[in-house]
Amino acid sequence: MTVESNCFKDNLNSVALSLPLPAYPREALRKRIGGTVTIKVFVDESGKVYHAAGLDGLPLLQKAVLRPARHARFAPFTQDGKRIKCSGLLVYKFKPPDQ
Repeated sequence: MTVESNCFKDNLNSVALSLPLPAYPREALRKRIGGTVTIKVFVDESGKVYHAAGLDGLPLLQKAVLRPARHARFAPFTQDGKRIKCSGLLVYKFKPPDQ
């Protein structure tokens, strides 16, 4: 699958219209595992994510955020008055209770 975009934004968390939160993985809770996960998403001309891939973080936590990241929604990105595809980063933080 070839994935492309016309722009890149470092932090898309702050501009998401809808950013579903992941469930904390049971295994991670049980083992008191936390951490930060960075996901790269590709957004189409309508503001919908059409591809998401883990860039950084524990695989267990990455797996938990891929589905919610794919359901994030954004206002369409524009360039010269035209809607364009754009990619960027979503960051999720997992912190076990009492930590």
